[in-house]
Amino acid sequence: MCGIFGFQGPFAPELLTAANQMMAYRGPDDWGVYYDAESMTGLAHRRLSIIDLSPLGKQPMWDVSGTVAITFNGEIYNYRELRKELLAQGYRFQSATDTEVLLNLYLRYNTDMLEHLNGMFAFAMFDRRDRSLFVARDGVGVKPLYVSELPKGFLFSSELKALLIEQAVPRTVSPEALHAYVTYLWCPAPLTMLEAVKKVEPGYALRVKHGRVVAKWRFYELPYGENPDGFDETCVVDEFRHTFQKAVQRQMISDAPVGAFLSGGLDSSSVVAMARRY
Repeated sequence: MCGIFGFQGPFAPELLTAANQMMAYRGPDDWGVYYDAESMTGLAHRRLSIIDLSPLGKQPMWDVSGTVAITFNGEIYNYRELRKELLAQGYRFQSATDTEVLLNLYLRYNTDMLEHLNGMFAFAMFDRRDRSLFVARDGVGVKPLYVSELPKGFLFSSELKALLIEQAVPRTVSPEALHAYVTYLWCPAPLTMLEAVKKVEPGYALRVKHGRVVAKWRFYELPYGENPDGFDETCVVDEFRHTFQKAVQRQMISDAPVGAFLSGGLDSSSVVAMARRY
């Protein structure tokens, strides 16, 4: 699961450790913090070890050159293919993690790296060259990511309650979110129950400088309403079966034991049946 937290602005560095303590259950295996005094940027991480269980997977993690640091929650399913390509292009690695693949992919493609990812993720990268933050959430919003833009600066976290450690975050309830909750029993992004805290929408990314969001863009959108030419039911079923098997196989890549959570229904039984084949 992992937990991430960070900020840019004149916040107390002690917030990093306090947030890690609050999110300890999200990552019982390790934790770390980084603070850059010049840009007043802080990164924090709670680790649940999945890929490369060694201390080399500790976060926040820097690339080999010390240019970019990351705090990352998620898993990149095509990281092995990406790692192979990056090695061929001369990029260096000191771990076997998918985290380090993200760092080198950013050095290679900058924010266009998002187009190359197959996975679930919420991450923030600190680029030492221009003292900026690059923040992104996966295309379907599997991993949570909350942000708060204040006059004081910018904060982000895996959990809303971690942001509330900072007393400058207003506690004003959002009437719009409250209406959505009593109507739908949930708050669609970007709404949260607090006006000062927003969810980063699935498939969106942010660039933050000097504690302010200077760019926000959508990098992925579900392809609704597409009508492929030559629709054939048999071909569609075969393609779905192949894609589903491949997706399950990718998501079982782990250096730790793999388990399955069964909530009942055809979806769960299908996943287990597929998983048993690998």
